[in-house]
Amino acid sequence: MLIVRVHSEILNYQNFPDPINMKNIWQERYEYIYDAEKHLASNGTIILKLWLNVSKQEQQNRFLNRLDDEDKYWKWSSSDMK
Repeated sequence: MLIVRVHSEILNYQNFPDPINMKNIWQERYEYIYDAEKHLASNGTIILKLWLNVSKQEQQNRFLNRLDDEDKYWKWSSSDMK
């Protein structure tokens, strides 16, 4: 069984229906994802999962570059620098 912890600040921005059982929400979500992947795999879809690791320096560079690019400026938020 996979257990993942999510910072409560992230959850504050989600539009969850009321009332919600926060104890089981992530387990339910992961079960849904597992079931969907199992269905796809049983129908011949190859599922590849990749982990992208970007250094803090590279992240900072990308965030700062958003300030210089008008097409990407809307993506920038002051919380990106925390």
